[in-house]
Amino acid sequence: RGGSGGRAASPTPLSSSVPLYGQYEITLAGPSEATVANPFEVELSATFTHTEPPTGTPIVVGGFYDGGGTYRVRFSPPAEGEWKYTTASSAAALDGSGGEFHVVKKAAGDRGPVVSKGSGLYYSDFTPHVSVGTTCYQWASKGFDMQAQ
Repeated sequence: RGGSGGRAASPTPLSSSVPLYGQYEITLAGPSEATVANPFEVELSATFTHTEPPTGTPIVVGGFYDGGGTYRVRFSPPAEGEWKYTTASSAAALDGSGGEFHVVKKAAGDRGPVVSKGSGLYYSDFTPHVSVGTTCYQWASKGFDMQAQ
């Protein structure tokens, strides 16, 4: 995947620490509309590794182009402790950046992401999640006469 030549851009993280289940964001400067035909086609990912204490398999997260030559990778860490990351990209300017950050206790009231277990949905702290929704999306499949009622 890596690009040819060039030096990796220096990432700009929002913070050197983030709460458990919070959002850690890496911001990188890279190719823009002025330098490549379609910056949305540039491949970017970051591999996150839990280093202290070491747990599980590295997690690969895709990045995205945010306009104006800015690329971002957003990660929600699933465990407290020390983490490191390294980027991989089809653009040399984005390939091979790295850094470290610390994950602290979760924010008060944060129950973590919703996961499925069996036939139910639960937060990461095993609190049941009850989805409440609407069927307004059905209006898109109804005729104009029905919508007018």
